[in-house]
Amino acid sequence: SVVSFNIMINAYARAKLVDRAFKLLLEMRRANCTPNVITYTTLVKACVSAGQMDRAKSLLSDMDDLGIAPDCATYNAILKGLAAKLRWMEAGEMLEKMEISGVCPDVLSYSYVISACVRARKVQQAEKVLKQMQTMGILPNQYVYSTMMAGYGQRGLVDRAQTLIKLMQERKMRPNEFTMSALIEAYLKRGLAPLALEVFEKLQGQGFRIDVVLATQAMRAHAMKGDVPAALTALAKVRAVAKEGKAMGVVGPVVYNELIRELLVARKPEAALTAFQEMLSARVVPNHKTFVSLSQADRALAGMARVEFCLNVVGMAREAGHTPMGPLYVETLTAAVDAGELDLGMLLMQDAGAGGFAIGKQDRKSVKEVELRVINVHKASRQGQWD
Repeated sequence: SVVSFNIMINAYARAKLVDRAFKLLLEMRRANCTPNVITYTTLVKACVSAGQMDRAKSLLSDMDDLGIAPDCATYNAILKGLAAKLRWMEAGEMLEKMEISGVCPDVLSYSYVISACVRARKVQQAEKVLKQMQTMGILPNQYVYSTMMAGYGQRGLVDRAQTLIKLMQERKMRPNEFTMSALIEAYLKRGLAPLALEVFEKLQGQGFRIDVVLATQAMRAHAMKGDVPAALTALAKVRAVAKEGKAMGVVGPVVYNELIRELLVARKPEAALTAFQEMLSARVVPNHKTFVSLSQADRALAGMARVEFCLNVVGMAREAGHTPMGPLYVETLTAAVDAGELDLGMLLMQDAGAGGFAIGKQDRKSVKEVELRVINVHKASRQGQWD
């Protein structure tokens, strides 16, 4: 019976044995057992779980050929997969197809499309979908609002974030940690550290659970203000929160990268070195973005002070057993030539040639440009001496 086949297809789908599930569909047809919407929805979900989105979408054509109408669950399964792949445009088209076919999207349908748009950094498109949702008389839930807030936070759209918070409050919908974290992120993106800390303190006062993300944002805000003791205290808080949540892996390079960058932007190079040393002492392995953050020395220093900072970082990394990466090499070389230390620049190039720096594919262009600059300036200097 169709029920028996559906049960077996579902079992294969749950085991992620997609091809076997499709073989059962063929057997089902040979047995003159007509598949139904449940059969196809189960197969769609199996394809989505396996990341086979084109195959999942093709099932809609099969259903149409057999005169089987997809329901909301069928479309939502596809929308979920498209959202996971950030295929926001296709998700929007699928939503339109859903409406044209006479199937009314529900709050879940819209939430998937909005999520796809926000995660693909298409905030304006997400707003259009939200407006369409409200026009259809479907009220957004907390997840939809939190997703929109995440988009505003990414872009630093403070006014829109504040407006949405007010709208949630008017609807008697209490903002959660994710919503408020997005508001704080919007403030941080705009350099409004005092407002970010004000929101953080309110959350603490109201008994909100302070997770690693919120604690990290507080750390960034203190660093942005140039309050080094508070920033380092906040770093300890991040560690404590992560340990309580048994998520020590969360306090990886990202947290330290953020702290180092903010301290250098705030013109606190010694504190940035301290943060880097803390990172190494905690046995957190620096990644490419760590060295990108450390390469912001030009924001805080100039001349030989900038060169010395870069060389200190190189020494600290190597002493801890790590090979400095391309961004730091480019910054150190640039600092040397800017300070007129051409011989040092040539020595750094020799060091890099011997494997002293890990030059990744993404850094090769900038490395080539700065090395060419050093060579040309060095040649011009030598010619000047002979003249």
